[in-house]
Amino acid sequence: MNPPTIECSIGDPCGVSPEVLVRSLAEGPVGPVRVHAHADLLLDAAGCLDPALAEAFAERQGHTWIAARPAPRPEGAVPIGGYHPAWGAYALRSLEAATRAALESSRALVTGPLSKHSFIDGRVGAVGHTEFLARASGIPEDDVLMLFDGNGLRIATLTRHIPLAAVPGQVHHDAVRRAARLVAGYLGKPDPRIALACLDPHCGEWGGLADTDLSLREALATADPRVLGPLAADTLFLPANLSRFDAILCWYHDQAMIPVKLMAFDTAVNVTLGLPILRTSPAHGPGYDIAGKGIADHGSMQRALQLAVGESL
Repeated sequence: MNPPTIECSIGDPCGVSPEVLVRSLAEGPVGPVRVHAHADLLLDAAGCLDPALAEAFAERQGHTWIAARPAPRPEGAVPIGGYHPAWGAYALRSLEAATRAALESSRALVTGPLSKHSFIDGRVGAVGHTEFLARASGIPEDDVLMLFDGNGLRIATLTRHIPLAAVPGQVHHDAVRRAARLVAGYLGKPDPRIALACLDPHCGEWGGLADTDLSLREALATADPRVLGPLAADTLFLPANLSRFDAILCWYHDQAMIPVKLMAFDTAVNVTLGLPILRTSPAHGPGYDIAGKGIADHGSMQRALQLAVGESL
């Protein structure tokens, strides 16, 4: 096998991650990909989905993909359909191994979805992939950005998993400028058209309701002319408005994720900006409720792999 171009963590084997991964790798080619998991976990997942898929996937072993075992592994069959501490720990070991390999080789990293229970049980803390990867890279967490790319949407979140009440204190013109710089680098455009959603209804009614958005608008007018706004969030995501911009910055997690999940659920990819490597991931969780049923859509994982090799910007 040629040297891999992508390092890939398996995510939680109890969820949909193995099945969306094997479907994506079987359809390929995106590789070569090194999956940090025991080969039988992937082959078993393929066999449960479709014998023809399993055959096609097995034929690609050693060519399109290769397993790299993050020993040890739990004994017995994988308990599909819910979080299991032993397999959550396995998922975390897979992520740690894939991250280490990607950073050492400057290769792209694709991460499978896992539950935050894995980080908590592993004493990493109540964090997600983004914070974990920033720490592993030795980069301040404030210097990385979550961006979701899918179906013509590019939406970044200025904050991540924090209480809504804490959001206004975290968003200021320096944070917006830093985000705009990272987004411009991702898009490969020196002067992209970037919209900033507002925080308060109707952007605070020009200060009549609240002055948070008005103050930020005044600060950005001279600080970063690439950013237009804040603009009313209740109409910003209409198709006519989306066509005007290359990307949108949102204040908080759900402000970004609601339009992403509504408009690009099967194609959206989570991209971490600001790392020394390219990291992508499907924009969905472990999907315990549909795991093992053969109904999980692998479009998001497939695009995550494609973006990692530069096929679909």
